[in-house]
Amino acid sequence: MGFGKSEIKIIVGSIVFLILAAISYKLYFAGQTSISQNQILRPYPSQVQPLAVHSGDGTAQLIMRKASQKDGSVLYSFFTANASGKIERTLFTKNIPTSDAMVIPANTWSPDNKYVFLRENNSNSFSIFVFKASGETFSNKEQYLDLTSLFDQRNLPYAVADVTGWDSETLLHMHTTAKEKNSRGPSYWFDVTDRALLQLANL
Repeated sequence: MGFGKSEIKIIVGSIVFLILAAISYKLYFAGQTSISQNQILRPYPSQVQPLAVHSGDGTAQLIMRKASQKDGSVLYSFFTANASGKIERTLFTKNIPTSDAMVIPANTWSPDNKYVFLRENNSNSFSIFVFKASGETFSNKEQYLDLTSLFDQRNLPYAVADVTGWDSETLLHMHTTAKEKNSRGPSYWFDVTDRALLQLANL
């Protein structure tokens, strides 16, 4: 007993439907398995956010990696690298609360690529840290210069309001505020070679 044309079409259509359904089923569960395996194999910390700021001439870069820790804090790691991004050395690491943050200023590199500076933002204040890009220590075997602390030690009637960048290979430009009146104070140069503060003329 043969089949009519309409019956053959129904049979062929049913076979095609079953094949497509089987493929869809396989793809769906393959995707679910892949997601499950990725979740199992993903190492802690789960959030790593890279950031890189290049030097003015493009030959070097400062890289930051930010990783959440199990205790709720954040580990910041900083590396100096060449233009291609190959990490040459670890510059600095610090674990801080999630309420604080560290950032790489856009103008972090000195014009000769010998120095970089970082900013740490706290709840009510901030700190500026200056490093030798080579990873070498300063004259007193210090890993970095805490510019804001050094300024406060001078017992001036001003506080550091901002550091806008490099005016030369060794001079960082600082703005201040008056402590009592909370008004604008004078600007200064901070010389990283001898830690001198040079007050600039107000214009």
